Amino acid sequence: MTEPTRPEFHVLQADVFAANTTLIVRDNTVVIVDAGVGVTGQVTSLIERNGWDPLGLFITHGHVDHTWDAAELSAALDIPVLIHEADRYHLDDPFGIDPDFPERRDPSRMLVQAFASFGLRPDLFTTPNRIETLGSDAAVESSIGQVWGGQWRWIAAPGHTPGATIYVFGDEADSAALPLACTGDVLFARSVGRTDLPGGDHRIMADTLEMLCTALRSETLLIPGHGPTTTMGDELTFNPYLRSGMM
Repeated sequence: MTEPTRPEFHVLQADVFAANTTLIVRDNTVVIVDAGVGVTGQVTSLIERNGWDPLGLFITHGHVDHTWDAAELSAALDIPVLIHEADRYHLDDPFGIDPDFPERRDPSRMLVQAFASFGLRPDLFTTPNRIETLGSDAAVESSIGQVWGGQWRWIAAPGHTPGATIYVFGDEADSAALPLACTGDVLFARSVGRTDLPGGDHRIMADTLEMLCTALRSETLLIPGHGPTTTMGDELTFNPYLRSGMM
């Protein structure tokens, strides 16, 4: 009897906010999830060293600590950036400073100040040239479907941001495969994402967490946007936010 296995994956940690960038490999192809500050060199070196064919860069949500290197990675690997439509605007205004959109503004300028401590200014951010929104029948989603078959999907998981998205790989009904999920800043080991930033919504996050309790199998390996990996089973048992029904 063949032992169940998980998809091959590699997690790279950025220096800024320790954001995770994840590479998931299958049949000599690779998808990249999130693009932390300064990870382009590590990502491209790993891909070149292994001879993988990159398919696309998937963004879990629009916060700039997860998108800073998106334009550089997209150009270096000649791949599109995929993001939920509701978070698309972050790629044009990642710091919430565009005066034409007051509803998106961050009056505290928290991100501006935080990135300044690393010597990074808003004008240094580059918007990717190739952006596609999830569910738009993008060619890259078809390409990934050809590689993964029915064993990949994305789940809308709003609350931390309106367009927060979880990407699941190696998951198929009646399959013995062990899935993994890139959860971004929705679900962490023993914690959950904050909802007090612009676009965050506590009530919607509670609904999302309730949905995830049944949407993800207990054996699913969770790769958060920050911090260590965990499993859905462990979080159902030990995460106080899931056990209490969210705060």
